[in-house]
Amino acid sequence: MKLFTAFLLSLPLLGFSLNAASAVSNIQSLQLIGVTESQESVKLAILFNGATIDLSGYNIDQLNILAQPVDESLVGSVHFSLQGPLQINRWENMADFTLEAETDNLRIKDDGLPVGKYKLAVTPYEGPDMEGEKGQTKEISFTVVDSKKPTPAVPAIIAADLVAVHEGTGSIHPITRINEGKVIDNSMLSEEWGNIVAISENSEKTGSVLFELDGPITASRIANSATYTLADEAEHMPLANGFTDGEYTLIVTPYAEPDAQGEAGVPLVVNFSIGVPGQEEEEITEAASEASNETIPLDNRPAMENGFTTIRPSKDSKLIYVSSSTGDDDNTCLSETSPCKTLRAGLAKMRNGYPDHLYLKRGDTWRNEQLIKLVSGRSEAEPAVIAYYGISGERPKLENSRTAFFAMNDSFANLHVIGLEFSAYQLVPEHAEFTGKGMADILLTGKNNDILFEDNKFSYTNVVVQSAENESSSNIRLRRNIWIGDTASYAKNEERITANLFMQNAIGVLLEENVFYPEKNASAVSIYVNENRDVEAHSNIFAGGTIQAPSEKEGEWFASNLFFEAEIAAQENMIQRAIKRPIGVWEKSNLLAGNTEKAGQST
Repeated sequence: MKLFTAFLLSLPLLGFSLNAASAVSNIQSLQLIGVTESQESVKLAILFNGATIDLSGYNIDQLNILAQPVDESLVGSVHFSLQGPLQINRWENMADFTLEAETDNLRIKDDGLPVGKYKLAVTPYEGPDMEGEKGQTKEISFTVVDSKKPTPAVPAIIAADLVAVHEGTGSIHPITRINEGKVIDNSMLSEEWGNIVAISENSEKTGSVLFELDGPITASRIANSATYTLADEAEHMPLANGFTDGEYTLIVTPYAEPDAQGEAGVPLVVNFSIGVPGQEEEEITEAASEASNETIPLDNRPAMENGFTTIRPSKDSKLIYVSSSTGDDDNTCLSETSPCKTLRAGLAKMRNGYPDHLYLKRGDTWRNEQLIKLVSGRSEAEPAVIAYYGISGERPKLENSRTAFFAMNDSFANLHVIGLEFSAYQLVPEHAEFTGKGMADILLTGKNNDILFEDNKFSYTNVVVQSAENESSSNIRLRRNIWIGDTASYAKNEERITANLFMQNAIGVLLEENVFYPEKNASAVSIYVNENRDVEAHSNIFAGGTIQAPSEKEGEWFASNLFFEAEIAAQENMIQRAIKRPIGVWEKSNLLAGNTEKAGQST
């Protein structure tokens, strides 16, 4: 595994002279390569800016992109950043320098390289893991097509309108367009009859439309005529006295053939609500407050009890459900009875800047599916949430042989990750597929803010919070998590360190009521904290391993922790100093049991 080390070393400032000889070679060319069944590489084409890749033109199943430096001996690593229908952010330390590892070549038949427009940025570095001098970034745009694959036959549904029907004449006139998050004042619903009309991008190529309305009123109908309506045009639907106040989700899916048959087009999904007219601002605020106090139950845990963070959807939160055992990516994914199957499908429905929630089914397992295409929530008060649903079963488990959670320098903010298990399954000795290789770390690098990990289990998985390009993460909270096993190795000069939690150059860190239980070997480290600011660590249990703090900044303190057969190594031992502070300065003392000595420092 090549991903984990780069985030644990501060990236150097690029303060070299323009006259100095470059220590790193630039990228000469980018090549599209094919990989045969016997894993032999075949050069297919040079990729230039504006190139088009026609998948139908290659009689081969696997593809990759190769970066060729001018002088391969002067390149220690190459970083790839691919943006488009497929997003990849990784680096390669060994020649050949490829976009994906050879075990993860892009498989055409599995839609490994979806059609669409892409941007690729490739940057060489002097040393491994993106260290040392940085070379010139080579950027290209290209398009992937498949001329043998027919273009979608069904135009998308671009909008839906709420309309009123005049009782006498039967004429239709619009009331309002139903947009995402729209609040419709029911004083506008004065007509007795109404309907919802879907607008197709091209009705001539649309065979039928399936309507699904969920909320206080539920409805489902297939419309085959060119004026696509939720209710039959001969009957319509009661409006003034029938459209109950509350929150609704409308899903409108076009099909190529009548009766919702044939190819399905892109559905329109909107969440909206019907409100009570004439409310004063204070009443609306009170109602919103009451709504925000409603919680999604997690294993029947009462809200605000037992010290766990409460899950509060906002009025415009989209609740997305994923189940590897019962889901289907063609489902709406908006209810427990219609979940997605893959994490990718569920994540794709989350909106950046919204307090959307992604719920994974308890007892289900996802193999080599990563949380990498992440979105930010609206604010600290309204975060995006990844949690679980169901009242029985183990935590939803993400089994990975490479990085499981990845947020790199994206100014990523306002996310809560609650009640999951992250497992580097190939490193678990009891696992049937144990190999001793293939780590699955949690990586937060660069400018990320307001991230909460709570009630998660990290099985042979390590959490890394590290600055990048002079940007630091802030307001990182780790509460009531469990770490089991100790596997990751991090490079620090020539020294090799292992750690359940590696945190460096972060600002504002809370470690509260966690359990660290690493393997009991000489090199095991529970946590490694270095050059952080405003760290608070209390009520944690360190069962074995060492706590390392080579350097500290103002505001770090440890209190009320239990160190059981744990060793403490710190240049200036903040733990020891906290214990010796008078009562009133530090809230409580740490409790230590067993061996707590290292490097001549006794606590």
